[in-house]
Amino acid sequence: MQDRQSVSVNRLDTSISHSKQLDSAIPASKIAALSSGEFVGLVADNPDEKIKLKMFHAEIINDAEKLNEEMNRYKDIPVVSHVTQQQVLDNYYQ
Repeated sequence: MQDRQSVSVNRLDTSISHSKQLDSAIPASKIAALSSGEFVGLVADNPDEKIKLKMFHAEIINDAEKLNEEMNRYKDIPVVSHVTQQQVLDNYYQ
């Protein structure tokens, strides 16, 4: 919660407004600056289970060679049945 104060002045009087506003825990500028594979977050704790480090910034590190090897072992999904556009429309209009 952030305390906010605004002052409004006109020719007759001045008014001051005090309020509290909930701000983002992680600013949009931080999120926008993330590179591919990076992520940020915030976790909450329970009163009986305190967490010291609530905010995190991490990166997923992929092994490109192993991923490519795995992708090369992929097999095509076999065709179970050929369906025409007309069959789909006939089924839809039933």
